[in-house]
Amino acid sequence: MQSFLRTLLVPILLLAIFLLGSTNPVNAQTADDFTTQLITTYDVQQSGVTTVTHAFTITNNTPTTFIKQYALTTGYPDITGVTVRENGQPIEANIVTTAKQTSIAFDFPTELVGEGKRRQFSISYTNTDIALVGGKVLEVHVPELGNPELYDSHTVVLKTPLQFGEPVRIQPTPTSTRTTSVVETTFNNSDGKAISVYFGEEQFYNLTLRYHLDNPGSSTALAQIALPPETSFQELFYHDIDPQPEKIEQDQDGNWIATFRVGANTTLPVHVTTTAKITLSPNTRVPVLTPVSSHTSRAPYWETTNANIETKAQQYRTPEEMYDFVVESLDYTATPITDIPERLGAAKALKQPRDAVCQEFADLFVALSRANNIPARRLTGYAHSQNQQLRPLSLVDDVLHAWPEYYDSQRNIWIPVDPTWEDTTGGVDYFSQFDLNHIVFAINGVSSETPYPAGSYKLADQATKDIDVTFANTFPTAAPEFEISTQPVRLFGVPVPGFYQLIITNRTGQAWYTISADTQTAENDVHIQPIEIGTLLPFATKSVPFTLNTDGWQLKSAAAITIRMNNNNDQQLYTTQLSGLTAGPAVFGTISEPKILVGLAVFSILGTLVAGSVLVFRRK
Repeated sequence: MQSFLRTLLVPILLLAIFLLGSTNPVNAQTADDFTTQLITTYDVQQSGVTTVTHAFTITNNTPTTFIKQYALTTGYPDITGVTVRENGQPIEANIVTTAKQTSIAFDFPTELVGEGKRRQFSISYTNTDIALVGGKVLEVHVPELGNPELYDSHTVVLKTPLQFGEPVRIQPTPTSTRTTSVVETTFNNSDGKAISVYFGEEQFYNLTLRYHLDNPGSSTALAQIALPPETSFQELFYHDIDPQPEKIEQDQDGNWIATFRVGANTTLPVHVTTTAKITLSPNTRVPVLTPVSSHTSRAPYWETTNANIETKAQQYRTPEEMYDFVVESLDYTATPITDIPERLGAAKALKQPRDAVCQEFADLFVALSRANNIPARRLTGYAHSQNQQLRPLSLVDDVLHAWPEYYDSQRNIWIPVDPTWEDTTGGVDYFSQFDLNHIVFAINGVSSETPYPAGSYKLADQATKDIDVTFANTFPTAAPEFEISTQPVRLFGVPVPGFYQLIITNRTGQAWYTISADTQTAENDVHIQPIEIGTLLPFATKSVPFTLNTDGWQLKSAAAITIRMNNNNDQQLYTTQLSGLTAGPAVFGTISEPKILVGLAVFSILGTLVAGSVLVFRRK
């Protein structure tokens, strides 16, 4: 009589089937009849190609039960070089490969009967999807072990080339790390947790982006595009924006919106080159934008008041619980994607869970988070993928991707996660540790649809390649370089004494944050208040009002004004001197907004006119 015992192994899905032979056909056999020890070794080469070896030691716990056959199924369809050995001797195996998996089955040549008898054998193969090599960075992702309770012990040994150095980020904590001819990291993985190991803290990319702005109208129009912005995990250095935009501004989500003037009946091509730095740790140089009320509001595709969404939000309240629910509930569509798929939205995704692509995974997470009053947004952009079956890019146009992020109020940071890739990789952890492969092009938060990312600005009926991404060796930096001038505030064409606009142009391709201007005059009785400039985006010009006042009622020219621009760390960025300015009376200094002064002046003029009319009327 034969009985079957099923268990799950790595990677992704390994279904091991023990076909048991028994000298006592009356007894039904269970996992308690054996003690199972597993050592899995991942030997990573410089190219990322990995040799995987599962070494089993199975000990009989009864005198009558033994293993006769064995089968293993891996969720990787592209493995090669499969070998099965027992005591160093090869065993012929039957290998069947489908679009989603590879099955390996074999018979043991001998019967090993007796309590305490041990059968030792190994299954090895080559895999190109466990380790990802990009630039100088190596990432290794070992999915979780299914049914770990069926193993009395499971050890994972990771061997990586010396050129990548020692790991900089590991989850979970390893048992040991030692360096010999390779870097060997060992995990006592009896609890079956997924393992993520990063060799390299940051990754660099060169981006070439093309936008096509079409104005079919008969008059000049303004058009806007979203440039890739900086986030807590992404820095940008812009080499060129051609042509230069009219202005570049930051919106409430942190998007960098560039405005261009497009002539009548004209198509304006915009060419952008930039280098991106993606980091595992948050970059404190980039300020975190505080969420606004829109980040917890209902929006198209984020139906927070839908009954089904509300029910699930009551069941799953923490970001991790909602994330796990999304991964478990949705299945990435098996239908080949040849065009941008219809966006279902969160409510419809729950009704059609097998039709999901990345935007449905993102939308459902955002809707559930907002239903729990947790600020959440959708990110769209580029994601580097070596295998689009495991890590699909499903927005098609220039292989774009979408993933969500939520706001952690305790840490004061937006946290990106990717439930799509956790689903398609079968358990690689993209919640507690993100990767170095996602580049943000646009952030949808205040709006669920706009701005559109690079790659979306195409002409009708024209298929163009508008995104080119390659690895870079370095990330450039620039010394601060600003062009500073002043412009008087005018009332009816006449300059108002002491009121000016400070005009600052950033001449570098790097953004500067939390900028303030320390000011000093050469005259003791002339005063100027500190100027808050805020953020200066690459190549952008900003106008900031300021006042220049004397101690009394007189007007006075200041010989020179020194302006020192500092960041929030009190680091001096730039110093310049301005001359030829006129200080106004001290009372003007109490009016901080020039528009108020203009309003008062207009009111005064109108009052005079009205009074004059009354006098004329009385004369009559």
